[in-house]
Amino acid sequence: ATYTQGESRVGVFVGYYRWQNENVKLVSPTNALTAAGEFGWAALRESVVTLPGEAAPRRFRETGLRGPGERLLVWQAYWVGGEWAINSYHVKWLQAKHQLLGQGDDGAVVMFYTSTDESMETARPLLERFANEAGPAISKLLAQAAANSTKGH
Repeated sequence: ATYTQGESRVGVFVGYYRWQNENVKLVSPTNALTAAGEFGWAALRESVVTLPGEAAPRRFRETGLRGPGERLLVWQAYWVGGEWAINSYHVKWLQAKHQLLGQGDDGAVVMFYTSTDESMETARPLLERFANEAGPAISKLLAQAAANSTKGH
């Protein structure tokens, strides 16, 4: 989905994973933002962004991407059982914990992205504002989806 306010646009991707198996997983080497050279996209750099305040998610893995005629700044976070993480090892640990507690294996990847210039500095305030405004609603929707899935177990 893309959200527009004036000239500003933010794309949102939410991938929800339920009943994961060896072929379909939230975190795996083949399930990546972009593979080297895939479809002409390349990761330029990665860092971690921490937002002030209490909005969830507060931390994101930030990736600058260069593709055919476009640059994107992407903020990515994972959701597992109401907890947010940006590190794949932490995600795997959360999944194991929630499965051992009988809470299922539901998880999601959430990405916010926007077009940017070479410096990528102009995109950060836009993504931060969007994350603070939309993050709580996305957290609530993910919790509702997980609650509905545990009813069926």
